[in-house]
Amino acid sequence: MVDEPKNERDAEETRALTLATLPKTGITLIPGGKRRRAPKPRPRVTLTSKARQRVSTIVALAAVSVALATLLWAGPITGLASHISSFNANNRAYVIPTPTPSHPIASGEHDFVCAALPFARLAQIEMTSGPNALAHPWHLSVILAQWGIEQGWSMPTYTGYNFGNVSAIAGQQWVSGGGVLGAPQAFAYAPSAEQGVADYVHFAQMDLYHGVAAAWVNGPVAQAYALGKSPWDANHYSSNGNPGSSIVGTMAEYGLQRFDTSGATC
Repeated sequence: MVDEPKNERDAEETRALTLATLPKTGITLIPGGKRRRAPKPRPRVTLTSKARQRVSTIVALAAVSVALATLLWAGPITGLASHISSFNANNRAYVIPTPTPSHPIASGEHDFVCAALPFARLAQIEMTSGPNALAHPWHLSVILAQWGIEQGWSMPTYTGYNFGNVSAIAGQQWVSGGGVLGAPQAFAYAPSAEQGVADYVHFAQMDLYHGVAAAWVNGPVAQAYALGKSPWDANHYSSNGNPGSSIVGTMAEYGLQRFDTSGATC
């Protein structure tokens, strides 16, 4: 959010930004051959770093809005069907569990973890529920570390609340994969945090990731390495050539294992 001017200096800087958009002085012709003189030049005001930062923020937000408008166009992609997982309308994973979907906004590790924590807990519950229930869920520290890596500690992103950056699901919203090496042709787009959890759990319950659930009994670090050995990430969450090492490192750096204790708060 851009702050309103709090003092005369800020007000002057805001006026300077407005003046910067005015046309240069000069005389132009209008219909009928009449002459019209453009406004006289105004004194130039040098912007402080705070003002320049305000401008940069406005420009960045505008760019994000344009990017989202472009990416959310669900147009045809050649051969998309072969890249989308099968969709079962009766699968519990696709039922948004609350009547009012949530749309949290967060940036930075601390705020992201605080906003994501209740949804990570919801994901744990859903993993052991429904027709495809797992014998064990994933540890909260593993989920939070993975989500932070996938989303860059920010929500929402261009995939909405697709916390695990899962690939597109037939019958649901999607955005282009962007042609990035290792990325799917299309990502699922989750318009709410609850839908992001549902999509995430749908993939976590797939046979491909049963080894991750099985590693529950050996603790969060073992489970993080198991996730790294799975096909979830093309680079296998490797920071040093060891699959899962980036998740383990993230868990340690931010002390995320504290959330594996029942009742832990942000």
